[in-house]
Amino acid sequence: MAASRKDRWEKADIILKPAGGLLTALAVAGVGFFGSRYLERRQTVDTNVRLYAELMSSRERADSDLRKDMFNSIITSFLRPKEAKDATGQARKSGADLKDFELQVINLELLAYNFHDALDLSPLFRHVGQQIVDAIELADTARNQERQRSLKSLQNRLSQVVKEIIQKQIDVLQTSGAKLDGTVFFDLLKKNPAGIRLFDKVLKLPDRANPERQKVTQTRHFTLEVLEVYPSRQEILVRLTTQAVEKGLPTEDVVDGTFKVGVFDFPMIDNTRLSNNQRCAIVMMSFDDTAADVTLIYFPGSRASLKEKPYYDEVIENLLADINTSR
Repeated sequence: MAASRKDRWEKADIILKPAGGLLTALAVAGVGFFGSRYLERRQTVDTNVRLYAELMSSRERADSDLRKDMFNSIITSFLRPKEAKDATGQARKSGADLKDFELQVINLELLAYNFHDALDLSPLFRHVGQQIVDAIELADTARNQERQRSLKSLQNRLSQVVKEIIQKQIDVLQTSGAKLDGTVFFDLLKKNPAGIRLFDKVLKLPDRANPERQKVTQTRHFTLEVLEVYPSRQEILVRLTTQAVEKGLPTEDVVDGTFKVGVFDFPMIDNTRLSNNQRCAIVMMSFDDTAADVTLIYFPGSRASLKEKPYYDEVIENLLADINTSR
């Protein structure tokens, strides 16, 4: 009995030894095959990623060089004064020439459409706009009607560019912020020389990480008063007061300021810095003889212009908050 059992084990050993070697060889071959395929795929992915990064880097470098050359060429036309001869042969500034006004407007359009999120173009718009207004007043005669129409056309183009850029910036800021719209009527302001209250409301920012869930990370109460209007400059004097709200209660985080708002102020550039790396901008959407449309927009500092750099303590505070949230 014991001998037969021993024979069976010996037979099994004879059969399984070569089978075990075969299985071991197959396992080693399989590991080598699939391992090499995985390494090849991984190498291909790494190569593609590296190639894509190099292509994107080259593209960004070329785009930056093009933008730099464009900017230098355009800004030089504003900083280098030109002279021309008038009918008497005397030198005069080219700003009074219609073609020079057209060139300035075209250059401003190029600057605005390509650099509106990185540069404060308000001074240039105000300067060129005032030059055109002065030229229109000088051309306000019967024999200069054609010139006056051309200048007013340029003035409308300038206003249209400003409106398009402001609306584009507001559309971007509104995706992660909140806004209020209102109209100030100048007749009502005259009857109330101490000023009129345009906004008095609480705004909430949605959660940055989960905007679809509309989780609120910060709440503020905003009050905006219009104190005075300057029709010739198309500006208004406002007082902005904002206070942070936590769990429905006001905190000691208060910002109170008085400043002017004009038609050439862009929200990404010209805004008020708040706590927690947040911003608030007052925007003049339109201005006429009777009223002005005003927008208040509240947004995170990450959406501000490229020239608006956050403070180091705000960066560290945000990083620590993100780390604590991820735990």
